Amino acid sequence: MTRGAGLPAMAAAADALPPPPTESGTSALQEAMAMLWPAPATVEVVRRGAPVPRGQRVVREHLLIPDASRPRLVVPARERRAGAAIARRRGDLGRGARLRPVAAGWVVRTGLADVGSRDRLRVIAPVDAERDDVEAELSKILGRPVVVGLSVGSLRVNRKPILHVLDHSGHTLAFVKVGHTPSARELVSAEAVTLSRLADQSLPLIDVPRVLHIGPWHDLQLLVLSQVGNGRRRVDFAEAPFAAMRELAAVDGITEAPVSGHVFMARLRSSMAPILDSSAAQRFANSLDHVDNASAQAPIAFGAWHGDWTPWNMTNLPPAGATRVALWDWERFDTAVPIGFDALHYRLQALLQLHGTTPTTERTFLDDADTTARSGGATADMTRIVTALYVAEIAARYLTLLEQPGGAPLARRSAWILPLLETCAARL
Repeated sequence: MTRGAGLPAMAAAADALPPPPTESGTSALQEAMAMLWPAPATVEVVRRGAPVPRGQRVVREHLLIPDASRPRLVVPARERRAGAAIARRRGDLGRGARLRPVAAGWVVRTGLADVGSRDRLRVIAPVDAERDDVEAELSKILGRPVVVGLSVGSLRVNRKPILHVLDHSGHTLAFVKVGHTPSARELVSAEAVTLSRLADQSLPLIDVPRVLHIGPWHDLQLLVLSQVGNGRRRVDFAEAPFAAMRELAAVDGITEAPVSGHVFMARLRSSMAPILDSSAAQRFANSLDHVDNASAQAPIAFGAWHGDWTPWNMTNLPPAGATRVALWDWERFDTAVPIGFDALHYRLQALLQLHGTTPTTERTFLDDADTTARSGGATADMTRIVTALYVAEIAARYLTLLEQPGGAPLARRSAWILPLLETCAARL
């Protein structure tokens, strides 16, 4: 099989992919704040010390560090303990300079961040207006006054605001995912179901968040989760927690069956039904047919997978050297998938983070794929089949999300993943 041509916006060679999307970090934050502090409150970007309009009061103000053009850190002003806890978790003060988490927290707690940051994201409301915002709602849910730190993920169709909820002393109470679009609400609800289900399972190597609350507020869906781990993300691109991945794969039992006719393959084929681009859909179908034919009737192992196990969605738990991990972002958990998917996903997403959609990423991923899939639990003679099916799963994810409103940022990855799928199919 050779790589197909076709598809003007999607079949570009690696050196002619669509350009990366541009975005304003501040505009994304402003939009999120406006949802979380709805009318009669208003959200504005102001300079430090800007006067408050007559008849208005400041409800909440956040520091934009280093400035409003590309904020790396957003922490509540005049809440130094809470702000320091948020900064310790992030540890990123921007402009290419990265502080250790403790140092970042110290800069905020001492007030240096307040003095050095000129830009603010301010929420104001009429002085006589009753509070009806996310902090007031979460205070009711958690039974105590709260302060909220806000972050918004990278530009993508399903990005959603993530809230770090603390008390005034800086103690973390919860994390909250906000479903604000149909796709985000669907993912938030799916995660709540998954976590409730896993709460009764024995997973000695994996610490899973607890669901503290799930429910609607205005036109949003709020999923309130307990903290897992120490809240600091340990990004380890080199050493994946394979033992924990194999444990999760077996959480509902392991079955062996041929790929042809399996529910996984049927689900993968049906996932392409919404794809409007016939060229992309045909290339995908051709690759899947090749995988199906090449696998014949040889059985492979099926089990569960996290769906988005990456270095930035987990942290290692003490003591040092232990194999136990805290793992979050369970919104894409699924069962009846080939075992080895979590390991391959961890590897590919780490490479994309390091090198982007480049030939280096493709070459390195394919060079390591057999070992990676085997470490994740795939049998040695089926690693190439499992790798091809994993890439098909991710290609289907990118291509279907590309069709949704706001999906344009995935054009580059979608254009890159289809040739990779064709290469994986050709290796069988």
